[in-house]
Amino acid sequence: MTYEQAVTMTVLISAAQNVSFTEEKQHIWHGLLEDLDYNIAALALKELLRTELYTITPAHIRKAYADIAEPQPDAAEAWKTLLIIVGYGRYNYAAAMEYAETQNPVVVKLVKELGYINLCNADPDKLRVDFEILYKDTAKAYMKERMLPAAIKRQIANMRLSLENQHFAAVESEDDAEYLPPPMDYGDRPRYTGISAKDNLIAMSAALERMGFRRNA
Repeated sequence: MTYEQAVTMTVLISAAQNVSFTEEKQHIWHGLLEDLDYNIAALALKELLRTELYTITPAHIRKAYADIAEPQPDAAEAWKTLLIIVGYGRYNYAAAMEYAETQNPVVVKLVKELGYINLCNADPDKLRVDFEILYKDTAKAYMKERMLPAAIKRQIANMRLSLENQHFAAVESEDDAEYLPPPMDYGDRPRYTGISAKDNLIAMSAALERMGFRRNA
């Protein structure tokens, strides 16, 4: 969506709901909607103008957009998809999961989390009750993530990666510190201090003399 198209949407909202938009607000709206296809967003706005009782926000448009572009099947439809995976997966698990991905990615996510073998061995009646509860919660989280602008998704992903790297670096540092060997006791032996080879030889000779060794005349 271009800036001009975002402005067109704010003009429609302003006329229909008696609200005003400054140029700054229009730029904010464009930044929050620029990753959307304008034609679908316009259709979503048209539906919202018919049904929404309160002032329309970018969040309203993104949710309505997601409902149009990727409608989320209900729990009954999701259960049918799960039965296809469990049944056909016995013969070709990869093909079953690939098909399910095109029908309902949320079901595929749940199958991976719960485990295919566990699903096959579960009691069907109890499984359906538990699955529908899990599906509703997971689908809600999935749609919430889908509503986020692409730029914000990238920022969140980068932030998570940075935090994970910091965590692993801290853990490795702690592990290294825990297994460091104890410092060596050099006693009278000269240790390397960055001095010249000549000075180091003189220091070594002096240490040997203190230990009872004498140079031959």
